[in-house]
Amino acid sequence: MTRTLEQRWDRWRSILENYLKKTDRSEELGAYSKYCIDYYYTSNADNYEEIGKLEYILYGSKRSYIENLTKSLKFSLELFVRYDNGEKQLSPGHSPSMDADQIFMCLAIGDFELLQSFFERTGDGDEDRFTDTFEMALGYCVANTFSDDLDMMAKCIKVLGEQCAKKDFKNFSGYPKMFSAIVAKDKSAAEAALAQIITEHEWECKHRGNRFLKDHEDLSTWGIGMANLSRYHGLDVTGDNDFVPDELLIEVND
Repeated sequence: MTRTLEQRWDRWRSILENYLKKTDRSEELGAYSKYCIDYYYTSNADNYEEIGKLEYILYGSKRSYIENLTKSLKFSLELFVRYDNGEKQLSPGHSPSMDADQIFMCLAIGDFELLQSFFERTGDGDEDRFTDTFEMALGYCVANTFSDDLDMMAKCIKVLGEQCAKKDFKNFSGYPKMFSAIVAKDKSAAEAALAQIITEHEWECKHRGNRFLKDHEDLSTWGIGMANLSRYHGLDVTGDNDFVPDELLIEVND
């Protein structure tokens, strides 16, 4: 059943209220044993991410979007730091890993220093692991846009295209096109790729409930991230719609 706008807004308000309550109790999580400290960080990261997105959707608060996504990312990064500092007993068998959502959150708020901090903890994109999964290929494509190694970038885009040819990821095929446009410095191709990313985002939300990306049906943080990445690389790409609001986009890098 398709929800009306009012029904969606009521649902978002209810979900936001729940996340705000959980965040109010977050200090209690710090009292958990050292074996559960990872839960403290991941729970706070999830809470602040959702609060930032929902307060923008409901109230148009750009400040909340940026501040809360930044808080979320810093909780996630702190877990990497603690692990690297030897707290490998965070919980049995736990090892923190970066996912595509964190990458696109960094891009969406335009914090490229924070993005590089994550990449420093997880690898800089010059290894052979980019063939492993869709998310891995996507992450390595982002990482290699900051490199001068065009051959490696071409390999990453090719692998991402192969991943997007699979049934589960066929509605993400706008992403390799966007990376190709960034490399070619082709604004028209980048705008077409972003339009495809938004169309595919809508389809995923409507038909599969965003099974492969943790995002919202009324806002595309991944789309915002890709628009910002293209603008960082000098392409004056705009979303010009509710899914990728222009006010959340960074200035174009000359």
